[in-house]
Amino acid sequence: MARTKTIPRKLDQHFIELIRELRIKLHDIDTKLEHLIRSHHHFYSLHYKERELDD
Repeated sequence: MARTKTIPRKLDQHFIELIRELRIKLHDIDTKLEHLIRSHHHFYSLHYKERELDD
């Protein structure tokens, strides 16, 4: 028994394009978050080193 396609091909292609755009945006957000986390760790690392020197 053959499976019938209920979603028109044009709509299916549009959905695939949206998914690709979302993947790109999510990758960009992930990269920015990773950068922020590293900067945050670096900042606090310097802050604690500074405090140790003050003690």
